Amino acid sequence: AGEWLAAFSDARLDALIEEAMAHNPDLQVAAARVEVASEYVELAGSTLYPQVNALARGGGQMGGDASGLQGYGLFADWELDIWGRVRSARAANTAGYEATVADTEYARQSVAALVAKSYFLAVEAGLQQRLAEDMVAAGEQLVVLSEQREKIGRGDGYDAALARANAETLRDSVVQLSLAREQSLRALETLIGRYPSATVDIASELAKWPGPVPAGLPSELLERRPDVIAADRRIANAFLRTEEAKAARLPTIKLTGSVTD
Repeated sequence: AGEWLAAFSDARLDALIEEAMAHNPDLQVAAARVEVASEYVELAGSTLYPQVNALARGGGQMGGDASGLQGYGLFADWELDIWGRVRSARAANTAGYEATVADTEYARQSVAALVAKSYFLAVEAGLQQRLAEDMVAAGEQLVVLSEQREKIGRGDGYDAALARANAETLRDSVVQLSLAREQSLRALETLIGRYPSATVDIASELAKWPGPVPAGLPSELLERRPDVIAADRRIANAFLRTEEAKAARLPTIKLTGSVTD
């Protein structure tokens, strides 16, 4: 909401998040759960209407029945939802469906945020790696200078050893930052459903700061958080299931009818 991605003005990031929305396995599972919940709502609502069944019978040798009997029948029954059991069941399934939809939206927002976070971590690690490589080059120059000072008697072995130790520490930093960048890229591949292709294209510089966070009341944030909405719908589902269970203890009244020939 609010097109927060556009604030970074990074086409690569936009493309990666679009790919994640289309191919992330967790989002595909969440979408399937929404479809299942929707079908449960339809199923619960169908019991509010009369149920009609048709049966037919044809006898004869071709049909594998030598009795010669033929006939048909229409049977209908309708539960009078006097106590509200069926209505409570439908409302409970609707609340469950709404919770599942909110969970899916929360998953989408979480995946988008994780893609952006992994993307910026990878860019940051690359920048730090380049800085560390420059520091390694400077450290190697200090090693050369310290060894030359030792040769001409202006330094000692301690200074040269310390310079070499510092240079090795800087080389280790380069390796660690390279590993951090690779881990961020692997996380990106997993989120967008491309692992382990190792073909993610990222920027070489961080995006410009998008500006200050807009002011607002914390309650406004809570009202639009999908996970909070999902929790609210689950509470409603629990109360409605209780009402359904209470109504199920009362007698069930049905109207039935049939036509046969």
